[in-house]
Amino acid sequence: MKKRSKQLPFLLATILIIAMCFSACGSSNPCEKCDGTPTKGYKNASTGEKDYYCAKCSSECMWCQDKKATKHYTNAIGTIMFVCDECYEDLHPSKD
Repeated sequence: MKKRSKQLPFLLATILIIAMCFSACGSSNPCEKCDGTPTKGYKNASTGEKDYYCAKCSSECMWCQDKKATKHYTNAIGTIMFVCDECYEDLHPSKD
């Protein structure tokens, strides 16, 4: 009986650690573009709510599709766009 009581805290700690690891992997909300999971939430400036995108859909530039997306913005129709630095500068020129 004593051996079993020593195993219980270890078992509970193991389950807790595993649950924490899965929760840190991302949201279970489906990706807005492909319905994949896990996802990360991005604030939609149009609606004020979070839209969820998976790593694949948020990492490729939506304009040139050649480069890695480094920035995101909400476009005029309320869709979050992921773009590379060069495309972002073309779309949102700095006021230098």
